[in-house]
Amino acid sequence: MKTRALTLLLSLACSAFAAGSYPIPHEANLEQVTAILGPPSGSLADGDTTTYLFAAGEASFKNDKLVSSQLKSPEEMAAAAKLVETMRKESSDRTEKARSERLARGERVRQDRATDPTFLALPASQRLAAWKEFRVQYPEISVQKELDAAFREWQVEGSEQRLAELNATVEALRSRLAAKEREAADLKSDRDIWKARYDELNTRAVNTAIPREFSPTVIVNIPAPTPAPPVPKPSPLPRMLPPAAPR
Repeated sequence: MKTRALTLLLSLACSAFAAGSYPIPHEANLEQVTAILGPPSGSLADGDTTTYLFAAGEASFKNDKLVSSQLKSPEEMAAAAKLVETMRKESSDRTEKARSERLARGERVRQDRATDPTFLALPASQRLAAWKEFRVQYPEISVQKELDAAFREWQVEGSEQRLAELNATVEALRSRLAAKEREAADLKSDRDIWKARYDELNTRAVNTAIPREFSPTVIVNIPAPTPAPPVPKPSPLPRMLPPAAPR
């Protein structure tokens, strides 16, 4: 009993202390508190006690009667609002500073690339890819001029590369043709050598004592040998009959 009374006294004291900055009557209902603090932004039920959230703090009701509250004074709310505004401004300033630094860094990169001999000596395809990546990192900085120039050079390089590939193909075909022509010339030379030897042997066969049947250009008909006459087979001996028996 004493515990319940002490709890009730502490609750009333806290309520009176927290709500002292606002003309909230003791054991006010939700409608009266709302008329003073404005509509709540949310609520949380815990058994038969419901806690409502207001801009100035929170208030707990039981059986539609205010039992406790934790409210900020108008001065505290103004200080909190000022702190929030200060923090928001500082965050905005930091964001704007980071953005300005990033844009300045991007502008330096763009200017350095425009005068860097190493970058300018890169193939147009690599420079085009680099400017595309730059546009993604720094969308606020326009590099359309650089992109167009790199794209035109990339088209020219592509045409020159295709022309170089065609020239290389033509040179390869010419090399193969020359190899085939040398091969044909070697075969013709071999044919001429063998023909000369053939003519030489033919001339020697005609002008020397080489039998004509060995001449490569003369065909000699050699008669076939006459076959020997067949050897007559001996006639068989007469068969001897035994003498007849006397009768």
